[in-house]
Amino acid sequence: MHTLDGHRIVVASHNAGKLREFADLMAPFGIEAKSAKDYGLPEPDETGTTFEENAYI
Repeated sequence: MHTLDGHRIVVASHNAGKLREFADLMAPFGIEAKSAKDYGLPEPDETGTTFEENAYI
């Protein structure tokens, strides 16, 4: 089990727009948003035909 190390959340996305949205939402609470890319995580091949299918990848 992992715990938060302070005031940081990892957004499991490589999408810069999504990261900005999360960063803007979390900033008033003093929480830093980091992307999957910041941690060297690979970008998945989103081969689904819908957003929902891709969410499961």
